[in-house]
Amino acid sequence: MENSFNQDIMARYLTGNCTHDDLSQLLAWIKAAPENMERFESMVGLHEKVAGLQVSDAQKQAALRRLMRRIEGEKPALRRLNSRRWIGYAALFLVTIGLGATLLFNHRTSHKQLITAQATTAIRKITLNDGTQVWLNKGAKLTYPPSFDEKERTVSLVGEAYFNVKHSHDVPFIVESRNARVKVLGTEFNYNTTSEHATAVSLVRGSVEVRSNKSNDQMVLQPGQQANIDNATGRLRVKEVNKEIAGIWHSDIITFHNANIREIADIISEIYHVDIAVSPRLSLHHTYSGAIHKSAAIDSIFSQLSLTIPISYTHGKDKIILK
Repeated sequence: MENSFNQDIMARYLTGNCTHDDLSQLLAWIKAAPENMERFESMVGLHEKVAGLQVSDAQKQAALRRLMRRIEGEKPALRRLNSRRWIGYAALFLVTIGLGATLLFNHRTSHKQLITAQATTAIRKITLNDGTQVWLNKGAKLTYPPSFDEKERTVSLVGEAYFNVKHSHDVPFIVESRNARVKVLGTEFNYNTTSEHATAVSLVRGSVEVRSNKSNDQMVLQPGQQANIDNATGRLRVKEVNKEIAGIWHSDIITFHNANIREIADIISEIYHVDIAVSPRLSLHHTYSGAIHKSAAIDSIFSQLSLTIPISYTHGKDKIILK
C-alpha cells in the first residue's frame, strides 16, 4: 500500500472483510506518514456515523469506494472536519447506497494500530498486555491490539496456536479465525486453522464456547473435548481427545500425572511418530508421574520409565514392543 491510498482495502476493512494481508498493507500505509493516520481516523469516524438497515457487503464496499473518492478530492479539509461535515458525509453515504446501513466492523480496535506477530521457522511465544500467553506454531500469524479495551479482548489467528488465557470474569477473550470464533474467560486450549478441510479447537483446561461462522452451530467444550468445524459447510462436531496431547507441540517437556503404560505409549507414539505395541500382559496398575524432555532419545525415555514401571522394550521391524 505504501503511501498510495487503496480504497478497496479500506472498504473491506470497514465492512469487516479484509484479509490479514490487507491488514498488513493498511498498517504499513498508516505508518508511512502522519497524515495517513488522520485520513484513516476520518474514514473510521465516517463509518461510526452510519446506522440503519443491513445491506450486502458488495453494496457497502461499492458505496464506500465512491464516497472515499469524493473525500479524496477534499484532502486539505480532512484535518478539520466538523460534526456537520460528518453528518453530510453520512447522509451522502445513505443516499449512495439507497438504503440505511449498519456497517459490520469486526475489528473493534479501529482506533489502535494492530500488531501482527508471525512465527516463521520456529515456535514463537508472545505475552499479551493482559498477561495471556500465546505460542504460535511455525507459519502461524496472530493479529492483536497493543492493549485491550474494557469490554472484550479480541485477537485474530491464522495457523495454529496454543493459548493460556489470563482469567478475567468481566472481560471475555475472543479468538477469531476465518471459519470459527472462540470465546473464553480464562483457560488453556489449542486452536488449529491449518487444515483446508476443518478448523479444530482442543480444550486442555477450563471451558470455551466455540461458534461456527458459516452456520448456527455452537458448543461449550469441556476439558478433553475437541470441536471440529467443517470449513465448507460450517457444521460443528465434537469428539473426545487426549488433553495431554492437545497442543503438546508448544512445550519442550512432556508431563505425566499418574499415567499408565498404555497412556504413556499413546503420547510418545504421537510425538515421535512411531508405532508402539503394548503387550496385553503388562499391568496398567503401575503409573508414572514426572516430566520427559521431547529432545531426549526414545530409548532413554523407556529406560527412565523402566525405573518406575516394570517394563522392557525391543525394536521390531517397524515398531517398538513393550512387554
